[in-house]
Amino acid sequence: MSKLSERLAAFCRELASGDLRPVAADAGAADAVDQILADLRSGTPEEALGAELDRLDAALIRYGIVGGLTPTARQYQASPAASDGGHLTAEVWACPRGPQGRCGRWHAIGAATDPPACAVDDSPLVRKRPSR
Repeated sequence: MSKLSERLAAFCRELASGDLRPVAADAGAADAVDQILADLRSGTPEEALGAELDRLDAALIRYGIVGGLTPTARQYQASPAASDGGHLTAEVWACPRGPQGRCGRWHAIGAATDPPACAVDDSPLVRKRPSR
């Protein structure tokens, strides 16, 4: 997953949780959230998205959220339950923008039969097997 993809996944996850808008407003960055949404909906180039995410992160850090949307201390570890001989066997609901490398957001499928919606444009997430 690219750095931008990871940042967009964090943005979408926080937006969907309902926590991002009020915190961004308190941090004086509501306009950054709106601009990122507009950029995602219009297909704005990655450099512009990165700049807006940087602006949002800076505001969140000034507000007191260490690391902004994507703290740097995180480290990925594969779940032993989701692998078989080094190959992922789980399926997830993934962001429809994922194949283009823009967003790496995903949800565990669990018992859900209907996909959750994208926090950016309400399109349904797609069922897929994560790639390595």
